[in-house]
Amino acid sequence: MGAQVLEETVTDNETKVAAKASTVLVEKRDGRVVDFDPINIISAVKSAFGDLNKEVGPEEDAMIRGFANQVEGEIKGRYTGPAKIEDIQNLVEHALIDAHLYDVARAYTNYRLDKDIQRAKATDVNEAVARFINHDPTLIHENANKDSNVYSTQRDLLAGAVSKAAAFNMLPPAVSNAHMKGDIHFHDADYSPFTAQSNCSLPNFWDMLANGFTLGNAPMASPKSIAIAATQITQIMKDVASSQYGGQTANRADEHLAQYAKKDYEKFLEEARETIPDGMPVEFARRQVESAKKNEPAKLHFGSREPLPMDTPFHTDVDELEQEREILAKIRTRKAIYDAMQTMEYQINSNRVSNGQTPFVTVGFGLGTDWFSREVQRAILLNRIRGLGKEHHTAIFPKLVFTVKHGVNADPGDPNYDLKQLALESATKRMYPDVVFYENIVKITGSFKAPMGCRSFLQGWINPETGKDEEDGRMNLGVVTVNVPRIAIESHGDKARFWKLFDERMEVAPSGPPVPHHALQGSHPGQRPDPVSLWCVWSSWCQRQRGPAVQERACHRVARLHRPCRDHCGLLWQELDSRPRLGSGRQGVRAVHRQAHERAVQAVEQSGGLPLFRVLHSG
Repeated sequence: MGAQVLEETVTDNETKVAAKASTVLVEKRDGRVVDFDPINIISAVKSAFGDLNKEVGPEEDAMIRGFANQVEGEIKGRYTGPAKIEDIQNLVEHALIDAHLYDVARAYTNYRLDKDIQRAKATDVNEAVARFINHDPTLIHENANKDSNVYSTQRDLLAGAVSKAAAFNMLPPAVSNAHMKGDIHFHDADYSPFTAQSNCSLPNFWDMLANGFTLGNAPMASPKSIAIAATQITQIMKDVASSQYGGQTANRADEHLAQYAKKDYEKFLEEARETIPDGMPVEFARRQVESAKKNEPAKLHFGSREPLPMDTPFHTDVDELEQEREILAKIRTRKAIYDAMQTMEYQINSNRVSNGQTPFVTVGFGLGTDWFSREVQRAILLNRIRGLGKEHHTAIFPKLVFTVKHGVNADPGDPNYDLKQLALESATKRMYPDVVFYENIVKITGSFKAPMGCRSFLQGWINPETGKDEEDGRMNLGVVTVNVPRIAIESHGDKARFWKLFDERMEVAPSGPPVPHHALQGSHPGQRPDPVSLWCVWSSWCQRQRGPAVQERACHRVARLHRPCRDHCGLLWQELDSRPRLGSGRQGVRAVHRQAHERAVQAVEQSGGLPLFRVLHSG
């Protein structure tokens, strides 16, 4: 019995070895070794037919498939190891010539040569500079946010063209090749990985405002009013935008700015105690408050809006004069909040950073339920609805993101339901705010936070040193997209081939993180006043002290803040639509999406990309 089992085991092993030996292997230009796929030859030859406007009928299709089988047979006969891609292309050319398809052979050869030239140009710095000098439209008009007539933008475009050419020499060959073929897209190659700049982020404005910081040569103290807080935030935003290439977000701005509005209130309350001194008749005090309310600026209730109702005091257990003082202080504070939010909107839209762009800024808000937070929300929305300037233009930035949460503003009766209605009015008139749902964000990412810049969300992260969830001060290091619709087209309805190509390209994508993590960890805080450096490294404590020990400590903190899990890269894959690319309807495509996500996560895990990479998908 044991001998029989041993014999069967040996037979199975021999079968596997024989099968492996019979498999034709191909060495790609980037050094990867993959299984021979005749579909690649068939597609390339059919493309050559198409370039000549020749129809590929059943007879031609059979002939082309015969060429692919012929080439496969020749490889088996000639090679004991992997065949180089150039040798396979030569075999295809000779097969076409032997079949007297000279014009097809020439078209195939020209296509191959054209691809070789394109690959060489993509990594040629001189070619990149020439494209800029010649005002290549694909370079000059690549980004709608960049006005190529502006000198600083022209300099940025030139630097980006050189950086992009260098990037594809720096990246792993498999990643560069896949990008140039269109199998994947390595985003923002005009910045990354040539420099150690990050992508989008959630700068910790609130820690900086609370503890003070140094910006350039100016030490900044903690603001004593919401107006100064708004100004300091826009100054930080401008510096951050010059040190990264993605968007930035002021996360939960209403809740954080509320404390500075409260400082204004306390100041106005002291002034009210002088305006309404002890001993003044209550009726006189009430008239002063009513007059202040009547003269409240019309911009707080413009259009067809009714004036806001008379405020109520914070405390009803104090004497009547103190209650009137509190109401008067609230009226003045509301105007201060509105003016501060107006200042912030104008300053953001009037700023230009080093590359000639307006900073891509997002403001997330909607969850604060105290009076100060509510007034901040109201002011943000009223300013956006009113518009910029005399002609009331729609503001481009900041992008507004309003959060809806059950028990806060989702349903009638919730404390902030009226502000949700105001947000919807703003969205219909000015396109923003976008609306995100608190519960959904927590379900998907593990915790709540606003998107970084445009729509990229950080995954939840618990700081092991504090045991607390940490969102602000974190960032994304870049994005790589896998072109799944292209895989579906190339698979021609064959699901087995679809998943084979999907796995191959998912294996390549995470092999080249957009920013080498060690480059960020090794950066000095003085090199880039980015969200991390500004937040807790190159801030007030470091600027007040000098010496190597302080500098070394600062660099150590940078390395700790850039550890895996805290930052992440995005592995993005495009969704398929419900058209019958794979012979399935909407339900089938959803099943494909679920399976694709699972396989993408598995590919990242096998590559060692986790916890740095996060698998996302795009509609």
